[in-house]
Amino acid sequence: MNTKIILIVILLFNSQLLISQDLEIGSSIGELPNSITSETRFRKIDLGLWLENEIYQYEITSKLHLLVSQNYYPFGVLILNEEPYFLIDIDGDSIFDIKTDKLFVPHWIVSLNSKVKTDRTNIENIFNMYYIAYQNNESILTSESIINATKEIVFAGKDLLYPNRDILYILYLYNNFYISKEYQLCLKYLEILDKTMTSSTNKNTQAILLIYHVETLYKLNEFQKALDINNTLLKLFPEFIPGKVYQVLLEQDPEKRNKLMDELLRKYSEHWLIKEKFMSCF
Repeated sequence: MNTKIILIVILLFNSQLLISQDLEIGSSIGELPNSITSETRFRKIDLGLWLENEIYQYEITSKLHLLVSQNYYPFGVLILNEEPYFLIDIDGDSIFDIKTDKLFVPHWIVSLNSKVKTDRTNIENIFNMYYIAYQNNESILTSESIINATKEIVFAGKDLLYPNRDILYILYLYNNFYISKEYQLCLKYLEILDKTMTSSTNKNTQAILLIYHVETLYKLNEFQKALDINNTLLKLFPEFIPGKVYQVLLEQDPEKRNKLMDELLRKYSEHWLIKEKFMSCF
């Protein structure tokens, strides 16, 4: 190989490296979609359940792959460094908002693709199913309410005419992030979900959203923030048992904590969350 060819190869490699290094949180997707040609290599990825979770990954360079939704909205990139990661546009303004090792389709793509956004009664009913499941004694793993709510999420994922399916997708994202312990992403989507629900129903926030906030902050060891939200939860929903459970978990005074725990065990000893959090201690 002659010197000129070697130099060209080195320059191409370095330019690819610089492109990927220049991209970070706050960068714009910019002209990256215009780099796609009929010769661009790509592969289709199916993340499952939701129609929008079929996406395309275009190889712009060997180090930089563009992520495009099935309805052709560019939403992120994959950077192939020693430790690969994704940059995702979480709100649809073509600016990268988060860096993560988890690939997901942001909620705004589902929102743009959803056809029916009318009365939110069906969504409130689904949140009520979650409330019932959290309030009842039966484990949420076998709860009929959770099973029925999950069925609705599955229906919404496959039907573009399902009313307010974009809201259920945010709930779906939250649940996935919580299972995979991506708690910062959980918080982002809980904030989006809470704003969406309260602005559209003219009601106080949902009890289930507040307890999700408390649970997530607790996992992040942000105990004071968790306590503040749990106090709000108990003020709005004083009989919500999970809120009483976290009242005990977040109480710093041993004497108060023991008193609260005694009351819990006396009144609600059969509740699934109390068994999960406390009964193993006895």
